[in-house]
Amino acid sequence: MGRLVSILVIIVATILLIFNIYRQQAPEDVQKDSKTNGNLEVHIEDVQFVQVENGPSYNPENEEGTVKIELKIKNKTSNTLPVRPEFDIVLYDDDKQIDALQNVSDPLIRNQLYQSSSILAGKQKSFIAFFTVAFDTTYDMHISPKANYGNEEVDDVTIPLDVSEYEETYEQINEPVEVLQAYVDAVYFQEDVDVDLEGEMDVDIKALQAEAKSDLLQLITFRRSEKLPDKIADRFYQTYINMLKKEGEVNSSIISYNENNARMRLTYRLPDYSKILTDMSEVRLTLREEKQITELKNADEDTWKEIDGLIEGVQMGSGQIEVDLIKKDDKWMFDSNYSDGEKRIKRIFGKGY
Repeated sequence: MGRLVSILVIIVATILLIFNIYRQQAPEDVQKDSKTNGNLEVHIEDVQFVQVENGPSYNPENEEGTVKIELKIKNKTSNTLPVRPEFDIVLYDDDKQIDALQNVSDPLIRNQLYQSSSILAGKQKSFIAFFTVAFDTTYDMHISPKANYGNEEVDDVTIPLDVSEYEETYEQINEPVEVLQAYVDAVYFQEDVDVDLEGEMDVDIKALQAEAKSDLLQLITFRRSEKLPDKIADRFYQTYINMLKKEGEVNSSIISYNENNARMRLTYRLPDYSKILTDMSEVRLTLREEKQITELKNADEDTWKEIDGLIEGVQMGSGQIEVDLIKKDDKWMFDSNYSDGEKRIKRIFGKGY
C-alpha cells in the first residue's frame, strides 16, 4: 500500500511539473507570433520567401528577397474596421521604414491580393502583405489601421519578425527551376541528370524520350506513316542528339514562385525546324525525280549521308517561352491553367511542324 502511495505521489508531482513548465513557456510561444491590444488581435499565420515580378530576382548569392506574410487580424472594436495591407502594414529596421510591395501583378498570387479590407466588429479576417527584406534581420512589424469610427481610436500592434527563421524557404524558390531544367536535359538532350525526375514529377521519362525521337523522325521522313528501320532511325537521331549537345542550349530561370506554384522562363537556342522541313522537301523532290524513291528507307548510303549533313548543318533559332508548374502530392506537374507549357516545350523541339 505504501509503495502504491509513493508511485501516485511521483505521478502527481510529474504532472504538476509538466503543467508548470507549459504554463511558463506557453505565453512566450503565443507572444512570439501573436499580439493583441484593446482593439486588435494579430496572429502571423505563415511567412515564406517567394518570387514576384517586381521583387528582387532569385540568386543564391542574394542578401535579400521577397517574403509573403500571411496574417489573421481580429477586430475587437464595436465598429467595422478597414485594413489595407499595402499601406497599413509596415516593417521597421530600427528607424528605417520598409513599405509593403504594391501593385504585385503576378498572376500566381493576384487572386490573393484582391481581398476585402473590411473586418466586421468582433470578426477576424486573413490578409497578405509582401516585403523585400534582408536575411539575418529582425524587424518590427507594425499593423496600423487608420480608420476611427464612433470616436473609438485604434492603437498600433507591433510584432517582431525574425527573417532568419524563414531563410530556408528561400532555397525552395529554385526547386522547380532545377526540376524543369532536368526534364528538358533528360528528355530532349538525352543527358544523365542528378534529379530523380520520376520522383519529382509524375512523368515516364523513357516514354517521353521515345516520343521526342518519334517527333524528330517525322520531320525527316517522307510521310508521317513512314517507319524507318531501327538502324537508320537510330543513326539519324544520334546525329541530331550530337548536334543538339554541340549547338543547342536551353536555360530555365524563375519568374514567379508562390509556395506550390511556379512560372519559369525557358530561353533556348535550337534547330529551326521549319528549315528542316524546307530542306527535306528539296531532298524528297530530288529523290522522286531522279531516283523514283518515295520512301527514305529505300534510299542509298549517299542520301543517308546527305540527311546526316542536313541535320548537322541545320540553321539555329532562338527564343523564349514561359512554363507553369504546380506541385501536388509532393510532385511537380505542368499547370495548364494559364498555358500548356508541356506543349510549348514539345513545339520548340519540333512537334507540330
